[in-house]
Amino acid sequence: MPCQAKRKFLSFKAQKKLHSLEASQFIEFLAYSGVRIDEARHITGYHIEESRIRIAGGATGTKNHESRYVPIIPAMSGLIKRINPESGRPLFALKSPREALTNACKRLNIPHVRIHDLRHFFATTCIESGIDFATVGKWLGHKDGGILAARTYGHIRDDHSQTDNGAGVVFYSPPVG
Repeated sequence: MPCQAKRKFLSFKAQKKLHSLEASQFIEFLAYSGVRIDEARHITGYHIEESRIRIAGGATGTKNHESRYVPIIPAMSGLIKRINPESGRPLFALKSPREALTNACKRLNIPHVRIHDLRHFFATTCIESGIDFATVGKWLGHKDGGILAARTYGHIRDDHSQTDNGAGVVFYSPPVG
């Protein structure tokens, strides 16, 4: 991603395209990681490991000031390759992609999507993929062992259990003999 100094020399149209690209990548990052927007603003290339992203604690980091990790899912892996982050620079220069998300929803004639809805999208997708509540809660930065995640997203599992006939459930059977 070009540094801010280089952007001064771009045409207005080129600057808008860069801004749009960065906003779309920021939105993708939030959806694929479940991090809060303030946490995402402080992520640099240093925080990206081979299979996970460290969400830094401290005064400018996480809500509870403790570091945590979120997995790099396949979609996130592709996004990181496209972003090609530099070690010490924040991944995103934008303060927020909120306006871009609002405008995209209007152009697509779909209901308004809030930035925080991307966090719910991540959690819902993980739960629908079979990740347990405790793990999802840990990835979201909750410190309650998954209780809040279960309360917030428990209906998802209920919906799935009503449509599943149980054919995929396998119990251990000791060998006969």
